[in-house]
Amino acid sequence: FRTADADNSNTLAVGELMEFLDLKHSDFANRVFCMLEYMRGWHVSGSCDFEAYVVSVWNICTLDTDEFRDFVFELYDADESGYLDREEALDLVVDITTEAFAGTERSALLLQDLVTLIAESPLEAISKEDFKEFTASRPALLGPGYQLRQRMRMKFGGEAFWDWIAMRRKVQ
Repeated sequence: FRTADADNSNTLAVGELMEFLDLKHSDFANRVFCMLEYMRGWHVSGSCDFEAYVVSVWNICTLDTDEFRDFVFELYDADESGYLDREEALDLVVDITTEAFAGTERSALLLQDLVTLIAESPLEAISKEDFKEFTASRPALLGPGYQLRQRMRMKFGGEAFWDWIAMRRKVQ
């Protein structure tokens, strides 16, 4: 935390953390690291205190791939309906997509597939299970999220450490 807190403010701007991780800053990263503010209904400042930082690192680094999909779904299910409607799904896509990926044919196809899936649903929304299935068959959609998770695991203790912690978390 202190190493990444470049301005020694005792809060960590998401941009500082992303720079420390050598990743591009994104609205997805804001949502992940400011999730306590989102959950509490507070104004999202774009920075986090030590408590929020620890919770975010713990949540991301101890989740396996399937749990990570659940986590992302829940971050964007703003109305807590158990479904992502078109607006919530588009927020996710806009937040997570990098500039380099956004203009590609592949990203356009992924977005079209997602919009079609939602439009064809009787509720015009995608359930958590359908989202997990969709992202499992199209991992590029969550690629920047997986990259963030992987980089954090490597920088903050290493794969073996987080695998051990994740195993202990599941046992409890």
